[in-house]
Amino acid sequence: MRSRSGSGTSARFVQRLAALTALTVVVACAATTPDLSPVGVAAPRASDAARLATEVVEGVNARRRSEGLAPLAADDRLALLALGHSEAMAAGRVAFGHSGVQQRLRTALGMLGGHAAAENLSSQPRRTSEVAEASIQRWWKSDAHRRNLLGSYSATGVGAARAPDGRWFVTQIFVR
Repeated sequence: MRSRSGSGTSARFVQRLAALTALTVVVACAATTPDLSPVGVAAPRASDAARLATEVVEGVNARRRSEGLAPLAADDRLALLALGHSEAMAAGRVAFGHSGVQQRLRTALGMLGGHAAAENLSSQPRRTSEVAEASIQRWWKSDAHRRNLLGSYSATGVGAARAPDGRWFVTQIFVR
């Protein structure tokens, strides 16, 4: 999904960014809390999600380089924004999909002063080590998602979150 906007930072954006920042602190602290996940499902560690997000950015950039394109710069602010949506899907607060995408992309554009943005989503029931490549492969096979991967974007942010049933949700935001 794409958006064009010239909107600047709003009070709502600042509130949302503060909430996402607080959420990141909670996620980082979660690695030290007891494992309360259902039997048979390992609790996701913040390091797993961060590693997965890094693997997505690296994998997408490898594909871009193979097509003669410049790599995307990883942006922590976009990653935090993407993480918020992935966590909402993983927690079941929103269904898998692009709900709220227009607001997310407007926020992303305001953060970077961009003029175009897009989003790719993936939901994978795979082991953590397979999620990044499976997500990229699925996007690569879809014309719309592939256009985002190979678009004239300059920055990206990826957020990944794991649901209690073990399913991973990945959100990638692109900005130029």
